[in-house]
Amino acid sequence: MLCRISKGQVQSHSMPKPSTTAMSSLTDSIAAILQQSRGCLAEDNPGYETDDAVSHRTVLLCLLHLCIHCTKDTDASPAPSAFGSLVQGIEDNGWTNTFMPVAKEYAAMDVSGCYDKVLSIRGVKEWRSLWPYALETFEYSPEQFLGSSYARGIHRIGFAKKSQGIYYTPEDVISFMTEECERHFTDDMPCRTYLDCSCGAGAFLLHTADRILQRHEGPLSADDIAALVERSIWGIDISPAAVLNAKFLFMAYAYEKCPKMEGAQALWDTLESHIICGDAAKLPELMEEHPRMPKKFDCITGNPPYVTLDGHDNLCIRFVENMMAFSSERSSSALILPLSVTFSQSRSFSKLRQAIMDDKSATWRFASFDRTPDSLFGDHVKTRNTIVFRTTLESPRQILSTGIIRWTAENRDELFTDLKYADVQDVMDRTCIPKLQNGLELDAYRKLKRGGEPLAFLLWQKDGSGEHCVAVNGTAYNWICAYDHLPPSEDLSGRPYIPSSMALYTLPSQEDVYFCVAMLSNRITYWYWTATGDEFHVGSRLYDTLYLGKGSFSREAYLRIVSLGREYCSSITKYPTCSYNAGKKVVNYDYRPLLPVVRSIEAEIIRAKQIDPAFLDYIADWHYSQVYCGRSTVRQ
Repeated sequence: MLCRISKGQVQSHSMPKPSTTAMSSLTDSIAAILQQSRGCLAEDNPGYETDDAVSHRTVLLCLLHLCIHCTKDTDASPAPSAFGSLVQGIEDNGWTNTFMPVAKEYAAMDVSGCYDKVLSIRGVKEWRSLWPYALETFEYSPEQFLGSSYARGIHRIGFAKKSQGIYYTPEDVISFMTEECERHFTDDMPCRTYLDCSCGAGAFLLHTADRILQRHEGPLSADDIAALVERSIWGIDISPAAVLNAKFLFMAYAYEKCPKMEGAQALWDTLESHIICGDAAKLPELMEEHPRMPKKFDCITGNPPYVTLDGHDNLCIRFVENMMAFSSERSSSALILPLSVTFSQSRSFSKLRQAIMDDKSATWRFASFDRTPDSLFGDHVKTRNTIVFRTTLESPRQILSTGIIRWTAENRDELFTDLKYADVQDVMDRTCIPKLQNGLELDAYRKLKRGGEPLAFLLWQKDGSGEHCVAVNGTAYNWICAYDHLPPSEDLSGRPYIPSSMALYTLPSQEDVYFCVAMLSNRITYWYWTATGDEFHVGSRLYDTLYLGKGSFSREAYLRIVSLGREYCSSITKYPTCSYNAGKKVVNYDYRPLLPVVRSIEAEIIRAKQIDPAFLDYIADWHYSQVYCGRSTVRQ
């Protein structure tokens, strides 16, 4: 992408594409080269005031020159020695005077060392597709970036933006979101308008523009791209560096796609007025400042920042509100959000879910993705995400949701190909958008939320001071760990140790202990927990909403479950597992040898709650799929 390839040059597709995590490391390598290029510029030109803005723009022009002239096996030609010769090597280069207003003052500036360093990015695998993502590095000075230490294979300073919930979106996620939006549009909507309120380096907007321009008949010109931007493309970002990067990326795209580059100045002028630096959380004010901006858009896409405000609000909510308020009557839009949009009990997220339920004019889709074994943004950014689609082009109105989706890097190519949704508008409320994927799950979910009494009627005394106690690990991954005793964990001195995540509950009787262990240590409860929570924390909300308390079962069924729970508790200790954390030995148990007992517990739940009997086999298959994610293993 964004690099001309000479005739006869063929790119090899024999090697598998690097994983998202590997792509992040490669991108960081390119970012380091770009920052080193800025350092070279300063070292070679002690007589010039090469501040961060000047070096940023100069390195971008070196990149453009490289992409215009590069081939796979030879050096870029002609190699510029001074800034003036660098600009002369760019076709139709009049726009560079506005791109770098002090260009004339810097005409004799030595760029040879800077350019040579930029040239070295060709040694980084996948550089042609990854260098646009590396432009994020210009948010920092060379000293800030290169002076930072490494963490998980990339410069630690890159985590500064990630701590603010700012993540640059992988290409496959962008493709999925934009293509899904486009799928709903019809041919009678030829002049659609697009907005990204957190455009960053412009990846969403450029991908959208490219899809539209692929339908262009005849040779493409910069005027054609400018005309598309003029009628359709709008971007906003609060970072001046990001806005500059986005405009530059469109220019680089034009140099790649246009056989003869003419009209570059007109394209640049259009980009100047359509990609705007500002705070999209205050979109009405921006619209007043830029009266040419449409008041409604047909497609609003992006990856907004996920940052907590005032201890309870989240900035990403403002961008969902923008999508609702500024979408046209015939719109199809998408945002990638934190998974907390489906379950967080904060006032702002609860209010947002209520607004979604009240939005009778649109169909909503929620596709939710776990962070393990793989994450949408790779191992460097372990987040759980929900991709949210809103369209006003469908009837009847629905609110659709997937289950929580897991995958591995090996099967990521299939991640978006066959998503399964259930219509949850009748079961969602302010507290939760349940993550379900079919009618069988929907039926089971309804029945587990009503009838009898919740588990909280037993699991409420959280002190562990009584004779009859249940120990529940407050975090989980593939299983909810509940026991009739504290596992024999040890601290550094070999003394008994209770992990901070372990919660103890006092119950009325030992029979109730076995009953509660059975109700927690099964795949139905685990599935319900993934549908309603974050697939990590186990706590009171699960007990409050899951109607598997004593009152949900007949006395006979209760006693059968107690017997199964007793068998489970007496057998589980035969299968201890140990992990070590900061010298502490943490003991849990392997549940897998007891799956026959677990299945009997599940059969009692299905019978008592009148769930479809097919759910018994379904939940076993579902859990196996969640745990192993397509990895080859022997089925237990």
